[in-house]
Amino acid sequence: MTSTKNQGFRANLELFKNRDFAIVWAGFTFSGLGDSIYYIARIVLIIKLTGSALAVGGMTIFGILPTILMSLTGGALADRLNRQKLVVWSNFARGLIMMVLAWLIYAGLVQYWHLYIVAFINNSFYAISNPAFDAMLPSVVQTDQLKSAYSSFSIGSNFAQIAGPALASLLVVTAGTAGAIFFNGLSFFGMTLALMFIRSNITSAKTSQKSSGMLNDVVEGWRYARKNNALMIYLISIAFFNLLGPSIIVGLPFYVTKILKIDFSWYGSTVVAVNIGVILGSLLASVFTIKRRGLLVSLGYVVIGFAISGIFGFSGSIWLVIIGMVFINIVLGLINVFMPTWVQLTVTDEYRGRVFSIMSMISYSLSPFGFAIIGFLLDRFDANIVIAISGLGIVLIGAWMFSQKDLRELR
Repeated sequence: MTSTKNQGFRANLELFKNRDFAIVWAGFTFSGLGDSIYYIARIVLIIKLTGSALAVGGMTIFGILPTILMSLTGGALADRLNRQKLVVWSNFARGLIMMVLAWLIYAGLVQYWHLYIVAFINNSFYAISNPAFDAMLPSVVQTDQLKSAYSSFSIGSNFAQIAGPALASLLVVTAGTAGAIFFNGLSFFGMTLALMFIRSNITSAKTSQKSSGMLNDVVEGWRYARKNNALMIYLISIAFFNLLGPSIIVGLPFYVTKILKIDFSWYGSTVVAVNIGVILGSLLASVFTIKRRGLLVSLGYVVIGFAISGIFGFSGSIWLVIIGMVFINIVLGLINVFMPTWVQLTVTDEYRGRVFSIMSMISYSLSPFGFAIIGFLLDRFDANIVIAISGLGIVLIGAWMFSQKDLRELR
C-alpha cells in the first residue's frame, strides 16, 4: 500500500518536470484565482448598485446561459481549429472584457446591466475555450499521466477557490471592486502568456470528416456520444445531479442561520470544507488506482446522497456539517478525476472537443431549473427538509446508474 501511495505522489511530482504542463497548470491556477476574486467582487458591486438579491440571481443565470447555448459550438470549433490558439484568444478576450469593466467602475460609469453583459460575454468565451482546453490535454501530457493531470488541476482550482475570497476581500478594501476585477483581467492575460509559451505540438484534430458545416459537426458529435451507452448514462447522471446540487448551494446559508441558528460566518467554513474535500479526493485519486470506475461513480452517488440526507436531515451540529462536507467532496473529488480521465482515454481525438462540450452543456443545462425549484421550495419549507430530500434524489440517481450494466461494469 505504501509503495502504491509513493508511486502516486511521485507521478504527480513527475508531471511538473514536464515544462509545458507546469506552465499550463500555473496559468490555469492563477486564472482560477482571478475568477474566484471576480465572483466575490461582482456580487459586492451589484449589491452596491441595486441592493437586490434578485439582481444577483439574474447575473448568475446570465452566466450559466452561454455555457448551455454555446458549449456545442465550442466543441465543434475545438475539433476544427488549432486548439491552443482557440484557448489563447478566448482567454485574451476575457482579459480585455475584465479590463473594460474595471475601467467603467473606476470612471464611475458602471451600471448594473453592464455586469449582466459582461457575465454573458465572459462565459461565452469560456464555453468556447473550455472544450478546446480539455481536448488539447493529451497533447501536453502522456496518456498514463492524464489521471495525475486532472488531479493536479483539481487541486490548483480548489486552492484558488480557498484563497480567492480572502484575497478578494483584501483587494475590495484596498483597491475597490475596480482593482479586484482588474486583477482578474491580469489573470487571464497570465493564462494567455502561459499557453503561448508551451512547446507541445497542439494543432486541430486529425479529422477524416468531410463536414458541410458547424451544425453537421455538432450533430456528428451527438451521434458519436450516443454510440457509447456508458457515456450517455454518465452524461444523464451529471444532468440530474446538477438539478439537485443547488439544494446545498442555495440552502446551506439558510440551514446555518435558520436551522442551526448560528452566525453566518460559519457558512464560510462550510464552503472551505467543500474545497478541502475536493483537494483531498483529488490527492487520493492520484494515489490509488480504481479498476471499476462504474462502481465508483454509481455507488459514490449513493453514498453522497445518503450522507447529505443524514447530515442535513437529522444533525444539529455545525461541526458534523463541516466534516460531512469534507467527506462528501472527497467522494466527488475522486469521481471528478477518474471519470474525465476515462472520457479522455475512450474518446478519439477527432471527437474529443465535441464530447467534452456535450459534458459541459449537460452539466449546466438543468442548473437554472435547479436554482429556481430549490429557491421556490426554500421559500415554503425548512432548508433541512429541502436538502435532505434532494439527497434522496441523488441516491436514486446512483441506484439507477448501478442498475445499468454498461456503466456498472465500466473499468
